[in-house]
Amino acid sequence: MLPHVFLRQLLVLGTMLTAPLLPAYAFSVTEVGDAGETLTTAQVLSGTGPLETISGALSSNNADLFQIFIDGGNFSATTLPNNAFNTQLFLFDALGRGVVANDDSSIQTTGSTLNAIGLSSGIYYLAISGFDYDPTSVNGFIFPNNARGQRTPQTNSPLTGFGQRTTLESDSGFYTLTLSGASGVPVPGPGPALGLLALGGLGGLKQLYRNRARSQQH
Repeated sequence: MLPHVFLRQLLVLGTMLTAPLLPAYAFSVTEVGDAGETLTTAQVLSGTGPLETISGALSSNNADLFQIFIDGGNFSATTLPNNAFNTQLFLFDALGRGVVANDDSSIQTTGSTLNAIGLSSGIYYLAISGFDYDPTSVNGFIFPNNARGQRTPQTNSPLTGFGQRTTLESDSGFYTLTLSGASGVPVPGPGPALGLLALGGLGGLKQLYRNRARSQQH
Protein backbone atom coordinates (compact mmCIF):
# COMPACT_ATOMS: atom_id res chain seq x y z
CA MET A 1 0.00 0.00 0.00
CA LEU A 2 1.00 3.64 -0.39
CA PRO A 3 2.64 4.88 2.84
CA HIS A 4 0.44 7.37 4.73
CA VAL A 5 3.27 9.87 5.07
CA PHE A 6 3.80 9.95 1.29
CA LEU A 7 0.05 10.31 0.79
CA ARG A 8 -0.11 13.32 3.10
CA GLN A 9 2.85 14.91 1.35
CA LEU A 10 1.14 14.64 -2.02
CA LEU A 11 -2.07 16.11 -0.62
CA VAL A 12 -0.12 19.08 0.78
CA LEU A 13 1.56 19.53 -2.62
CA GLY A 14 -1.80 19.63 -4.38
CA THR A 15 -3.10 22.22 -1.92
CA MET A 16 -0.02 24.40 -2.34
CA LEU A 17 -0.34 24.35 -6.11
CA THR A 18 -3.91 25.65 -5.91
CA ALA A 19 -2.78 28.71 -3.95
CA PRO A 20 -1.60 31.97 -5.60
CA LEU A 21 1.92 31.60 -6.92
CA LEU A 22 3.09 35.18 -6.25
CA PRO A 23 2.58 37.60 -3.34
CA ALA A 24 0.43 40.66 -4.05
CA TYR A 25 2.89 43.58 -3.97
CA ALA A 26 1.89 47.12 -4.96
CA PHE A 27 3.16 48.06 -8.41
CA SER A 28 3.37 50.86 -10.97
CA VAL A 29 3.08 50.70 -14.74
CA THR A 30 4.24 52.72 -17.72
CA GLU A 31 2.28 53.10 -20.93
CA VAL A 32 3.47 50.67 -23.61
CA GLY A 33 3.52 52.27 -27.05
CA ASP A 34 0.35 54.31 -27.38
CA ALA A 35 -2.58 53.13 -25.25
CA GLY A 36 -5.76 53.04 -27.33
CA GLU A 37 -8.94 55.11 -27.15
CA THR A 38 -11.54 52.31 -27.38
CA LEU A 39 -12.47 49.32 -25.23
CA THR A 40 -10.84 46.91 -27.67
CA THR A 41 -7.57 48.86 -27.91
CA ALA A 42 -7.18 49.90 -24.25
CA GLN A 43 -3.99 48.86 -22.51
CA VAL A 44 -4.75 46.11 -19.99
CA LEU A 45 -2.90 46.64 -16.71
CA SER A 46 -2.52 43.11 -15.36
CA GLY A 47 -1.07 42.33 -11.96
CA THR A 48 -1.60 40.69 -8.59
CA GLY A 49 -1.48 43.64 -6.19
CA PRO A 50 -2.54 47.27 -5.65
CA LEU A 51 -1.99 49.52 -8.66
CA GLU A 52 -0.32 52.70 -7.42
CA THR A 53 0.71 54.79 -10.45
CA ILE A 54 0.37 54.93 -14.23
CA SER A 55 2.88 56.95 -16.26
CA GLY A 56 2.72 57.87 -19.92
CA ALA A 57 2.64 60.62 -22.52
CA LEU A 58 -0.06 62.24 -24.63
CA SER A 59 0.19 63.98 -27.98
CA SER A 60 -2.32 66.59 -29.09
CA ASN A 61 -5.84 65.31 -29.79
CA ASN A 62 -5.06 61.99 -28.16
CA ALA A 63 -6.35 59.98 -25.17
CA ASP A 64 -4.93 57.02 -23.27
CA LEU A 65 -7.36 54.36 -22.05
CA PHE A 66 -6.41 51.72 -19.48
CA GLN A 67 -8.27 48.66 -18.26
CA ILE A 68 -7.96 48.34 -14.48
CA PHE A 69 -9.59 46.42 -11.65
CA ILE A 70 -11.34 48.39 -8.91
CA ASP A 71 -11.51 46.61 -5.58
CA GLY A 72 -14.95 47.96 -4.70
CA GLY A 73 -15.96 50.94 -2.55
CA ASN A 74 -13.97 54.14 -3.07
CA PHE A 75 -11.62 54.91 -5.96
CA SER A 76 -9.53 57.94 -6.81
CA ALA A 77 -7.07 59.01 -9.49
CA THR A 78 -5.16 62.28 -9.79
CA THR A 79 -2.52 63.95 -11.94
CA LEU A 80 -1.51 66.16 -9.01
CA PRO A 81 0.79 67.44 -7.69
CA ASN A 82 3.07 67.28 -10.73
CA ASN A 83 0.74 67.74 -13.68
CA ALA A 84 2.57 69.22 -16.66
CA PHE A 85 -0.41 70.21 -18.79
CA ASN A 86 -4.19 70.72 -18.77
CA THR A 87 -5.51 67.20 -18.17
CA GLN A 88 -8.88 65.46 -17.96
CA LEU A 89 -9.75 62.11 -16.34
CA PHE A 90 -12.65 59.78 -17.15
CA LEU A 91 -13.87 56.54 -15.59
CA PHE A 92 -16.02 53.95 -17.39
CA ASP A 93 -17.53 50.65 -16.28
CA ALA A 94 -16.81 47.28 -17.89
CA LEU A 95 -19.30 48.01 -20.69
CA GLY A 96 -17.81 51.42 -21.45
CA ARG A 97 -20.57 53.45 -19.83
CA GLY A 98 -19.51 56.67 -18.14
CA VAL A 99 -19.17 56.69 -14.35
CA VAL A 100 -17.49 59.96 -13.41
CA ALA A 101 -15.09 62.54 -14.88
CA ASN A 102 -13.05 65.56 -13.84
CA ASP A 103 -11.30 68.36 -15.71
CA ASP A 104 -9.84 70.77 -13.14
CA SER A 105 -9.44 69.77 -9.50
CA SER A 106 -9.93 73.38 -8.41
CA ILE A 107 -9.84 76.93 -9.70
CA GLN A 108 -6.14 77.07 -8.81
CA THR A 109 -5.02 74.21 -11.06
CA THR A 110 -5.54 72.57 -14.44
CA GLY A 111 -4.63 69.19 -12.94
CA SER A 112 -7.37 66.58 -12.53
CA THR A 113 -8.65 64.55 -9.59
CA LEU A 114 -11.31 61.93 -10.04
CA ASN A 115 -13.24 60.54 -7.06
CA ALA A 116 -15.82 57.75 -7.10
CA ILE A 117 -17.58 56.15 -4.12
CA GLY A 118 -19.68 53.06 -3.63
CA LEU A 119 -18.34 51.25 -6.70
CA SER A 120 -18.86 47.55 -7.26
CA SER A 121 -15.75 45.40 -7.53
CA GLY A 122 -14.77 44.59 -11.10
CA ILE A 123 -13.26 45.72 -14.40
CA TYR A 124 -13.24 49.44 -15.23
CA TYR A 125 -11.59 51.72 -17.80
CA LEU A 126 -9.63 54.83 -16.85
CA ALA A 127 -8.83 57.47 -19.46
CA ILE A 128 -6.69 60.59 -19.53
CA SER A 129 -6.75 63.27 -22.22
CA GLY A 130 -5.87 66.91 -22.80
CA PHE A 131 -8.47 69.62 -22.27
CA ASP A 132 -11.59 69.33 -24.45
CA TYR A 133 -10.64 66.03 -26.09
CA ASP A 134 -13.63 64.16 -24.73
CA PRO A 135 -15.17 60.66 -24.82
CA THR A 136 -17.96 60.10 -27.34
CA SER A 137 -20.78 57.62 -27.91
CA VAL A 138 -23.40 57.00 -30.57
CA ASN A 139 -25.44 59.67 -28.78
CA GLY A 140 -22.72 62.30 -28.67
CA PHE A 141 -20.37 63.32 -25.87
CA ILE A 142 -20.73 61.14 -22.79
CA PHE A 143 -20.02 63.85 -20.19
CA PRO A 144 -21.14 67.50 -20.00
CA ASN A 145 -18.54 70.18 -20.66
CA ASN A 146 -17.99 71.40 -17.09
CA ALA A 147 -14.55 72.74 -16.20
CA ARG A 148 -14.60 71.87 -12.49
CA GLY A 149 -16.22 69.39 -10.17
CA GLN A 150 -17.01 65.71 -10.56
CA ARG A 151 -18.97 65.24 -13.80
CA THR A 152 -21.59 62.51 -14.17
CA PRO A 153 -22.57 61.13 -17.60
CA GLN A 154 -25.33 62.69 -19.66
CA THR A 155 -25.93 59.49 -21.64
CA ASN A 156 -25.88 55.80 -20.78
CA SER A 157 -24.45 54.89 -24.19
CA PRO A 158 -21.01 53.21 -24.07
CA LEU A 159 -17.73 54.67 -25.22
CA THR A 160 -17.00 54.56 -28.96
CA GLY A 161 -13.97 56.87 -29.04
CA PHE A 162 -12.84 60.44 -28.34
CA GLY A 163 -13.34 63.72 -30.15
CA GLN A 164 -12.38 67.37 -29.87
CA ARG A 165 -15.18 69.71 -28.75
CA THR A 166 -13.51 72.77 -30.31
CA THR A 167 -11.26 73.52 -33.25
CA LEU A 168 -8.30 73.97 -30.90
CA GLU A 169 -5.79 71.19 -30.39
CA SER A 170 -5.82 69.57 -26.95
CA ASP A 171 -2.86 69.88 -24.61
CA SER A 172 -0.07 67.31 -24.61
CA GLY A 173 2.75 66.18 -22.34
CA PHE A 174 3.95 63.59 -19.87
CA TYR A 175 1.79 62.48 -16.95
CA THR A 176 1.75 60.33 -13.84
CA LEU A 177 -1.55 59.19 -12.37
CA THR A 178 -1.67 58.31 -8.67
CA LEU A 179 -4.42 55.82 -7.84
CA SER A 180 -6.10 54.39 -4.77
CA GLY A 181 -8.63 51.58 -4.61
CA ALA A 182 -7.37 49.90 -7.80
CA SER A 183 -5.51 46.70 -8.56
CA GLY A 184 -4.06 44.94 -11.56
CA VAL A 185 -6.50 43.09 -13.79
CA PRO A 186 -6.50 39.46 -12.58
CA VAL A 187 -4.92 36.95 -14.94
CA PRO A 188 -6.19 33.35 -14.76
CA GLY A 189 -3.36 31.46 -13.12
CA PRO A 190 -2.24 27.86 -13.44
CA GLY A 191 -2.69 27.19 -9.71
CA PRO A 192 -6.04 25.30 -9.73
CA ALA A 193 -5.13 23.39 -12.87
CA LEU A 194 -1.79 22.33 -11.43
CA GLY A 195 -3.53 21.35 -8.24
CA LEU A 196 -5.93 19.13 -10.13
CA LEU A 197 -3.03 17.59 -12.03
CA ALA A 198 -1.27 16.88 -8.75
CA LEU A 199 -4.38 15.29 -7.30
CA GLY A 200 -4.84 13.31 -10.51
CA GLY A 201 -1.26 12.15 -10.24
CA LEU A 202 -1.96 11.14 -6.66
CA GLY A 203 -4.83 8.95 -7.81
CA GLY A 204 -2.61 7.34 -10.43
CA LEU A 205 0.12 6.61 -7.89
CA LYS A 206 -2.39 5.06 -5.52
CA GLN A 207 -3.61 2.77 -8.28
CA LEU A 208 -0.03 1.91 -9.24
CA TYR A 209 0.80 0.80 -5.70
CA ARG A 210 -2.43 -1.18 -5.46
CA ASN A 211 -1.62 -3.04 -8.67
CA ARG A 212 1.91 -3.71 -7.44
CA ALA A 213 0.61 -5.01 -4.11
CA ARG A 214 -1.80 -7.39 -5.87
CA SER A 215 0.95 -8.71 -8.12
CA GLN A 216 3.13 -9.43 -5.12
CA GLN A 217 0.32 -11.45 -3.52
CA HIS A 218 0.14 -13.85 -6.47
